[in-house]
Amino acid sequence: MSRIIGDRRENTLDEMEEVARERNKDVAEEERLEAIRKRKEEAERAKAPSMPHDHVITPVGNIIATDYNRVEFEPNVSRDIYNDKIAFTYDGSLERVKSAGYDRHASPEEAFTLFADNLEGKLQGEYKAAADDMLSSHGEWLSMAMERKGDVLVCYLHPEGLVWNEDKRLYIKKGFKYEDRQKFNVSGKVSQVWMPFDAFDNDFVKFIYGRNINDLPEKMREGTRKLRIDLPGEGILWPVCYGNTIVFSTGANQHYRASRGVKEKMMKPIYISNSKD
Repeated sequence: MSRIIGDRRENTLDEMEEVARERNKDVAEEERLEAIRKRKEEAERAKAPSMPHDHVITPVGNIIATDYNRVEFEPNVSRDIYNDKIAFTYDGSLERVKSAGYDRHASPEEAFTLFADNLEGKLQGEYKAAADDMLSSHGEWLSMAMERKGDVLVCYLHPEGLVWNEDKRLYIKKGFKYEDRQKFNVSGKVSQVWMPFDAFDNDFVKFIYGRNINDLPEKMREGTRKLRIDLPGEGILWPVCYGNTIVFSTGANQHYRASRGVKEKMMKPIYISNSKD
């Protein structure tokens, strides 16, 4: 009787070991398949184009953090003996910005959300000083370029490789690249003429100014400083700038503008080669 029970015990242990081996095989197979799934998902994400961020407002202590909080603004820009900002071509300005240790110009969204918050009395310290200085003297370059293709306006964020050609009086592409690209319908909009911002669709206004039309400060929506937009001519790629103390404007037909850099506080952009354009 003891031997039979012993045999049963041995058989039971063998069966348990076999079950454990099979279970380990199943777990290993599941882990292998999960690893494959993850690699596929990462590959798909890498292929997908990055989308521009929405206007983000998150609380930081008693301060409201908006788009411009992602960057550090250059506090002092180049000025002449009359204390006016020195004007550069876009490529000359970008070269100066990088040589001074900054990453790029401010994006339209960063600049205009800064201006809006300043008008509403929300700024203090370095951001208020930057906003006040940015709207003194001449307007400055922004980190965007626009290109009109019929009824479509293509906006390139953080462009590089736009070089001023003095003979052609145009900006031409030399190793042109950018971080992101967005397209907007501008049917019925006239190029190279100042147009009121509210003549454009709200999604375009929010992309440029960081807020919906009705959420912009009154000084940006009404009166002599009302926002205006100057579109580039047909088939012309032109860097974007903003106006000075007279108007809060966004233009894509200026040859020279003042130069101010920003440093990214977050991940550096991954540029998209654009040799076909």
